[in-house]
Amino acid sequence: MKLPLNIVYETTCMLLQIKTLKLGLKVDYWCNKNIKLFADEYNFYLEQLNDIYSRYCNKDNAEQYVKINDNGGIEFNFKPDTNIKDFEKEMIDLMYMPSDEFEPYIMSEDVFNSLPNVESSKFNIDLLAFLLPE
Repeated sequence: MKLPLNIVYETTCMLLQIKTLKLGLKVDYWCNKNIKLFADEYNFYLEQLNDIYSRYCNKDNAEQYVKINDNGGIEFNFKPDTNIKDFEKEMIDLMYMPSDEFEPYIMSEDVFNSLPNVESSKFNIDLLAFLLPE
């Protein structure tokens, strides 16, 4: 299986969040196995993202290249001479770059069926579908 790097990044972030819920050893093991599987791509994505931001954006007073505005949108703190089209192209190229081939660690059906009801509004469960039993 291959995934775009932005999906690998989002999936890893979600698995890290799920681990904080303390849903048991088997769920933690499932999270850890997949986080480890995605570690290289996740770290590469973060490094490249930071590189792109540092070339096209300035940090604000909070040491951030981007901020979330009042409407929930993302605002970049672009450098005055930034070519927005070049920035967008590099971001798209990074986001949709395919990961290496991998075999995900699928949660067993018995573990999945034993999970307590969790507030799922925090998570995009559809994003994790490829890691869950069918």
